[in-house]
Amino acid sequence: MKYAIDSNFFYRLRGIAIISVAYAHSLSLANYTLSRIGQLIGLIGVPLFLICSGYFFKRQNIDCNFLRHKFKTIILPWLIWGSFAFCLSIYLGTKHFSVVDFLAYLFGHGTWLYYVPVYFCILLIYNLIHFRGGDYILMLISLLSNIVSYYCELSGLDGWITFYQNPFNFILFFSIGKILKERGIIRKDKGNLCFFLISLIIIIGYFFIKYDLKISYINPLAICFELVSVFIIFYLTNVIRKFSLLSSSLKEFGKNSYIIYFLHMQIGIATVNRIMSLGNIRQEYILLFFKPICVIIVTYILVKFLSLIFHTLNLDNYKRLVGIGS
Repeated sequence: MKYAIDSNFFYRLRGIAIISVAYAHSLSLANYTLSRIGQLIGLIGVPLFLICSGYFFKRQNIDCNFLRHKFKTIILPWLIWGSFAFCLSIYLGTKHFSVVDFLAYLFGHGTWLYYVPVYFCILLIYNLIHFRGGDYILMLISLLSNIVSYYCELSGLDGWITFYQNPFNFILFFSIGKILKERGIIRKDKGNLCFFLISLIIIIGYFFIKYDLKISYINPLAICFELVSVFIIFYLTNVIRKFSLLSSSLKEFGKNSYIIYFLHMQIGIATVNRIMSLGNIRQEYILLFFKPICVIIVTYILVKFLSLIFHTLNLDNYKRLVGIGS
């Protein structure tokens, strides 16, 4: 038996990934165990996005056409929504204007926007790699980069660059996605391994909770957790397609995951916080299981409203310039 691999499969994967990103940013729970569970779920999104991107990677010449296309589809939405987020932060009084602060904000120094420059750097690196075994060399470099970042505690560099901004800490997952495509591994049914993988995830999660281990992308044990989780998600995503409402919802989230990524922090989270405050919803089990999903739903509704505005103004051809449907 093989997985049904098509574009919808990967849209559902991206839908799950953006929900995981919301877990990373939207929860602040007093209960220790629930807080740790939420943090662990929040680790999966970025690796899953990069694995999906690596799966579809095709080498291109770095020329004007390449740069023009990436500017329209990746860079311009980042500039637009990053500038919007920075201006909103100034309005709310959490930032003051300066060119240095703006550039630091945009490039993800202490903000969630680090993903775009990291992803773009990974694309540049991979388009320059032309030698045999390059994937495995980059994976090794990435593992070493994570180990050095985690164990050597290069905290003195945080004033210049955080570990989030280091593309070599994340290129591992992009490489894995590319290898999965070449080896056809995703297409192979992992249902017979799913019970073992879920058991392994529970054990790893137990160690994080029991021994208060640092939950971070660069923790080697966290990398194991992320990779095992991704393979479980591959199997579950193929099962989800049998449930039409859930499948279609994840597909829609995945199709719009790029703009949802930009807007969920200051719009989605703020809106859901307000709604839950008015409803006096404080039960932490409810917050753990529903708040991140509500953040994505609220942000998605805003995206559909923006899409409707573009359609009404006959500007559908420009939607991708702001990240809608990217």
